[in-house]
Amino acid sequence: MLDQIEAAVTEAGNNGRMSTWQVPINMLMIEAGVEYGIKYCEGEVTPDEGSTYNEEALFEEIKKIGGEETQISNYSDSNGELDNFYLILCPFYDF
Repeated sequence: MLDQIEAAVTEAGNNGRMSTWQVPINMLMIEAGVEYGIKYCEGEVTPDEGSTYNEEALFEEIKKIGGEETQISNYSDSNGELDNFYLILCPFYDF
């Protein structure tokens, strides 16, 4: 699919001006969630103290799929930071 998109981008004269993520984010979230859930149910992952989940284990699953360069951060604004709302930035595929 990326080859077909790149051909269309080239045809339109937009080389070097367009990017997408290397991994579809919706599929990344589903796959990482399922893999994390399996490990949680099988007892391989236990929640962090004072939490209902294990952040390190969750991030590990996300990076397995998105790549080690994947950046994960908490959402924050003028009201503060939300500890249960993550922003994910995957590496780019440049056309």
